[in-house]
Amino acid sequence: MMLRPVGLWLFLALLCAWAPGAGATETGQAGKADDGEEYYFPCLCKEPPSYTKLDRQGSPLPDSATRWSLVRDNRTGLVWEVKTDDGSLRDRDNTFYWCDSDPVSSRSVTGECGRHRTTERYVRDLNRRQLGGLSTWRLPTVSELSAIRIRRIDRDGREVDYFPNTAPGKYWSSTTFKRDAREAWFVDFQFGTVMIDSKNRAFHVRAVADP
Repeated sequence: MMLRPVGLWLFLALLCAWAPGAGATETGQAGKADDGEEYYFPCLCKEPPSYTKLDRQGSPLPDSATRWSLVRDNRTGLVWEVKTDDGSLRDRDNTFYWCDSDPVSSRSVTGECGRHRTTERYVRDLNRRQLGGLSTWRLPTVSELSAIRIRRIDRDGREVDYFPNTAPGKYWSSTTFKRDAREAWFVDFQFGTVMIDSKNRAFHVRAVADP
């Protein structure tokens, strides 16, 4: 099944993605179409992003650190994984099929859970390894995922890349499309857009953990 744009909201997303200094999105906003369906699109908001680099144990590091494994969003307290480029489980090039075995949250369309490499298995592996000392890793909602700003300007006016090794591609969210449960939302970190696609496709994943 081919991905489908979401009309006016996609247009607004593109405007925000192309705005000066926008990069990736800062927050996800929801809007309603005439049929009542809820659509998501990225936008730039007044509250600036604020992140803290963390090591593998979840301990904070200075902004000047050159190696880190996690990032804490100081606005929400959520902890995000940082991708690697070493061929490991968290490698930037790995893709995973959408899977949510909970019939409630998946709206009875659980995705490709029979595959070897799935989003559900990925977060289960992170929790088993207790990355950052946490066992609350999960696939982010579309609002959470679209809230990430990959780069930001620090106090000295320098651009800081808090999420290195981000592949310029599509990242799955956990949010099922309300109008068609066979589809789910994703965020494209190449173009900064938020769209939907069939759950039978394999995209990148960036897990999030509740504090």
